[in-house]
Amino acid sequence: MSENYSRRNHSSKEEKKSAPNVTEHVTKGFTAFQKVLTAVGTILSIIVASITIMNFTASKNKDTSDSSANQSTVVIKEGNNFFL
Repeated sequence: MSENYSRRNHSSKEEKKSAPNVTEHVTKGFTAFQKVLTAVGTILSIIVASITIMNFTASKNKDTSDSSANQSTVVIKEGNNFFL
């Protein structure tokens, strides 16, 4: 009567576990190409950020300096412009 219990028949389930799954052969981690792309992207983002910060600080220094250098004077001459 003990042969009818499902807990006594674990040997067939253990044999199924020893068979490799299809997904077990998938490697984990990034490839060398992905690592190189990540490094290049990181370096480019640092360069772009530093250029942006430099442009922002340069524009602030330009605004606080002598503002009269940007002023111009317009002279309008009026005369007798009679056309016949």
